[in-house]
Amino acid sequence: MARGEVSPREEIRFEIESGSAPLSILLKREEKEVAYLSDEASFHSAAEEMPQGGDLVFLSPVRLGKIFLSAPFRLFGAFSFEEMSLRTDLAGKVVLYPDEAFCANLYVSSPRCALHCRNFTPGFAKEERNFFIKAKSFNGEYLSPASYPVSSFGQLERLSDQKLLPDLTEGANIVFTKPFNVEGSLCFNQIVSLTFSAPISFCGNRLSFFSEKEGTFRVKSAPGATVDCALLEFSAPFADLVWESEGGAVPALSTVNKIDNVKSYNGDALSLGGAGKGIPSLSLSAEKNDFLEEDVSFTQKGNLLCADLPYLVDKIALQDAVFTLSCQGGEATLSGSLPDGVIVTRDEQGRERRFAVAVEREGLGIPVVYLETMDGAEISSKTQYVSATFRMDGENSAYETQNEVPIRIRGRGNSTWKWEKKPYKIHFEEKTSLLGLPAAEEWALFANYADKSLMRNHLAQKMAEVLSFEYCPTQAYVDVFLNGAYLGVYTLGEHLETGEGRVEIDYDMNKNDCGFFLEVGGVVSGVDVKGMNYFHAGLLKFVLIKSPEYTTLTSQQFSYIKDYLVRANDAVKSGVGYDEYLDMDTLVDWMIMTELSCNTDCSWRRSTYFSKKPGEKLKMGPVWDFDLAFGNFSKDNAGDDTWVSTEPDDDYVGETWSTYLLEDPAFRALFKQRWQEVSAKLIRVAMEEIDEDYKLLSPSAEMNFARWDILGKKVAFERQDTKYYRTYSSQIYYLKNFIKTRAAWIDSQVEAW
Repeated sequence: MARGEVSPREEIRFEIESGSAPLSILLKREEKEVAYLSDEASFHSAAEEMPQGGDLVFLSPVRLGKIFLSAPFRLFGAFSFEEMSLRTDLAGKVVLYPDEAFCANLYVSSPRCALHCRNFTPGFAKEERNFFIKAKSFNGEYLSPASYPVSSFGQLERLSDQKLLPDLTEGANIVFTKPFNVEGSLCFNQIVSLTFSAPISFCGNRLSFFSEKEGTFRVKSAPGATVDCALLEFSAPFADLVWESEGGAVPALSTVNKIDNVKSYNGDALSLGGAGKGIPSLSLSAEKNDFLEEDVSFTQKGNLLCADLPYLVDKIALQDAVFTLSCQGGEATLSGSLPDGVIVTRDEQGRERRFAVAVEREGLGIPVVYLETMDGAEISSKTQYVSATFRMDGENSAYETQNEVPIRIRGRGNSTWKWEKKPYKIHFEEKTSLLGLPAAEEWALFANYADKSLMRNHLAQKMAEVLSFEYCPTQAYVDVFLNGAYLGVYTLGEHLETGEGRVEIDYDMNKNDCGFFLEVGGVVSGVDVKGMNYFHAGLLKFVLIKSPEYTTLTSQQFSYIKDYLVRANDAVKSGVGYDEYLDMDTLVDWMIMTELSCNTDCSWRRSTYFSKKPGEKLKMGPVWDFDLAFGNFSKDNAGDDTWVSTEPDDDYVGETWSTYLLEDPAFRALFKQRWQEVSAKLIRVAMEEIDEDYKLLSPSAEMNFARWDILGKKVAFERQDTKYYRTYSSQIYYLKNFIKTRAAWIDSQVEAW
């Protein structure tokens, strides 16, 4: 090896040493060093001997693997590498000038260095440069030192690993630039900003941020990139949290108060949390609390101490509970009483942290909905809303969890509102997506009190999907708790309204035929006004204009739709030309669905819907309201061997459009053809859905009928014979057998046509 030193006058002196090692020449001028290299071993040796950096010149081709440098080096000559990481606080120039072009991964965390590359292509796109390169400049272009654009989980994971580059700095901004899946939970130890420019799927994982420093976490989401606050955890008692959302709502203060341990949220101080390190322990023993069958232990989740209670135990029972409270590393006290009191821990250094108690229920296979009204207010009206919160726990179910959000809630339904188990209408402050469905403000909770199968409404909608309806409302089974008390199995579903993903009508308010959504029998006495938002059209009584809002209609538009239905009614009665007004596909399918389900209650009397787009014919649907269908209504013919949508001798259904349609040979031919096309599939879908739902619902059904002791008893408008089916499984048998029997009867009728 030859070694020499360059004097200030650039005089060179060499020492020559013999040996078998490859040639390596090191020159030093002032503070700079130069090493001439011919293999990987000499490269590593020179890099260690030059702590302030210098020039590394490769005299012969050298292929390096993954290399790490801790000083500003300049690399020249015949070299290439698989990956290079450079971390240094020294100032200087970092140069990569290979003889032949190549591409490789490059990570630089050298904020005082200028990086120059020639004949070398970093393994990232230009828009990703700020993630990989933290330097003063790159090829003369200034770089933002505080921005980390992230486009993959691998990059995000790398940021969380403090051993790897790039170094995530305090106050930096992590920008999510492209959609990707978060494949695992990650922890960060810096106070940073998070900018969601693209939607990110967390796949049940979360990002956690821990810090004992002062500062401000900032979360900002672009339209369409809103993130659930439950998926971001902030544990930084001396830091503030600021959350912004473009075009969407930010998490409620009450929600952040439960989840995150920060000093303030959007300027408001939090009542829970704190800097204390004491670990609280809260438990209830079955021996001392006779409402429990087994011991209950609470676990910490954020600022909450949570426990699963049995479904039939009201959380109010905790007010008189005997409990054990302690704190590891300090002491704990209860301020107030369970379940609404606050538990305060104080560690050995005197630092405090405050916790609330949360009662949860372990899902039985379907989502669990928690409704909490303000100050425990009663929901007693179908017109007056009550302020409340809504949360849906999707764990152990097929649906995602919906974090707690503010809502307004009121009663809904006609006769169903009078029954013990109440149905509800929910109004969200902004359009909210539930059950994977398009976002909307209005949703409904159906009690299905009179339906001991608990599935008739859901089943009917699944069957209707086989038919020609443009839109079939979706409902999903949920267990519901109101103010801590179990209400039973409900179906959570879409409220019937117009809009994207629901009843879609492109209104044209410049035309008399502007587009309409109508309901037969939807009038509310004392609220709706004849001649303003409803009318009669021959055999169709109390036809309500659900949309557009009647205050936006002109008198000509009101007259247009009323006259249209009057003419359609006259054509049906005459048997001539009704197909000029009515869409025959949906009319026939509505009749098939109504007759197969034996939906006497909705046969042209109520819950019968029409939609009309500008310039098009009147379409039937969506189908709706089946809790008294499928042999579950006291007004049904005892033998189930008549057409239920026309009973001229019965003052309940009476004379209807079906009276005339079923006497018209042309309509009979259409009905017969369509029935023979779809009946087998309808029956198959019904049987499969019932079997699947029975397995899904059985655990929750047991709780429902423990809460509502109605099996073996006639309730509401049920038939007398339903009381003989005293178990949930026998109710399912009755439902399946009814559908098969009813289908066989329709077969016999159409064969005779």
